[in-house]
Amino acid sequence: MNKVLPKLVALRTIPAGKLLDESASADFFIVLSPGEKTAHVDSLRFISGSEKLRSLVDRLRSLDYGEMFPDASAVKLVRRATLSCPAKNGDCVLILTRAEDARATD
Repeated sequence: MNKVLPKLVALRTIPAGKLLDESASADFFIVLSPGEKTAHVDSLRFISGSEKLRSLVDRLRSLDYGEMFPDASAVKLVRRATLSCPAKNGDCVLILTRAEDARATD
């Protein structure tokens, strides 16, 4: 297996912490823009998945998305992301979908 692939997935994975006591996942659209130290969430919309995760939009807005922009500019990124929460003993993660793999909703 290619050793680079797990590293690339790690770059797109954002820890979200303990959010649920059960296994669930949901997809969201996120619009990001350059922030002072980390990317800023301009918009976040629930697309599909577990309704239990729909109410976590505010929590997802507060995550640290890291430095996604090379410099301050007016550029905005639209990304699709999957929030995955394992059963009781794990932390949730938000995984940004690769741009070429993102699909529109019906």
